[in-house]
Amino acid sequence: ISSVELSSLDHDLGASREKNGKRFDPGTGRDVINFLINQKERFSIILHTTNIDAGYGMKFALEEVNWNHKWIKPVNDLDWITNEWAETVTELRLKSEK
Repeated sequence: ISSVELSSLDHDLGASREKNGKRFDPGTGRDVINFLINQKERFSIILHTTNIDAGYGMKFALEEVNWNHKWIKPVNDLDWITNEWAETVTELRLKSEK
């Protein structure tokens, strides 16, 4: 974790699948947030989810521990990546350098 500068995290991490012959459930973005907020190391996080209820839960959990983050909502197929997501990467990196 100490070498991470920025993470981009969705709530939906994909369906359960088979890994090494066993069933694997990747969990959710909220599971990741719950793990991260208990870690010493910090980095910026971009939340990108269309799951509104889950997004608010992730956002509030990060705000409760004053974690540098921003939530963007994916729109217009993949256009949000080259527009809002790219701008947010720059914004969070500048904020973390202060």
